[in-house]
Amino acid sequence: MHADSMIIYPGFYPESRELVLIIFAVFSFIIFCARFLAGRGLKISIRKISAVGAIEEAIGRAAETGRPVLYLSGMYDMNSIATMASINILSYVAEKAAVYEAELKMPCCRSLVMNAARDAACGAYLRAGKPDLYRPGNIQYITDDQWGFACAVDSIIIREKPAANLMFGHFVSESLIYAETGHAIGAVQIAATNDFNQIPFFVIACDHCMIGEELYAAAAYLSKKTSDSAYLLAIDLCKLAMIIFIIYGVACVSFKNIQ
Repeated sequence: MHADSMIIYPGFYPESRELVLIIFAVFSFIIFCARFLAGRGLKISIRKISAVGAIEEAIGRAAETGRPVLYLSGMYDMNSIATMASINILSYVAEKAAVYEAELKMPCCRSLVMNAARDAACGAYLRAGKPDLYRPGNIQYITDDQWGFACAVDSIIIREKPAANLMFGHFVSESLIYAETGHAIGAVQIAATNDFNQIPFFVIACDHCMIGEELYAAAAYLSKKTSDSAYLLAIDLCKLAMIIFIIYGVACVSFKNIQ
């Protein structure tokens, strides 16, 4: 039998591209409706994650000790959703750092991330009413090389001894290097990543850790933007629709097997 004509579960959904189109249409409709309703004034509440409250405490500790706050956004460029969420969180961190007059430092492994981070930080210092404290040189590009960047970050941690080490974004195999070095100098560490392979390392070595998509929830919660909350709601509704679809599929296959 030709591969294109194979039917795994007779009577269940046909093996066709039409199903993919239907799922895409349903998800697009959900996202559009959520965005439309949010624009019309729909109030969307986001549950506060405990690690979010610890961010301000960590920045306050850095201000008290006179040590800087180190912020890392991961290894990915601005085409990564995790990096976009990290820049939203950076805006909040920079505003709090300005309020507490704590020095904020952010090494970047991508030049576009550096530019986006500088824009976000500059706007945050302006909102805090302390634009004179903004130092663009504290947000600097290092290198695109993974391990070269990891070595540079480790050197910064050991040399500057930040009181708070904030890591939000898509991290890969260098995550434990950052977390262990930060732990060794006694920094308060808060991390969030969408890479599930790195979460165990952050859980072990950090004081607070957000798991998976909590990174996006934290970004929407801190940004206070209606559009971000609407997209977060849409994602949850899409996941609910997928769960219903899976349950329906399992029920159909089970019923066919029973017959």
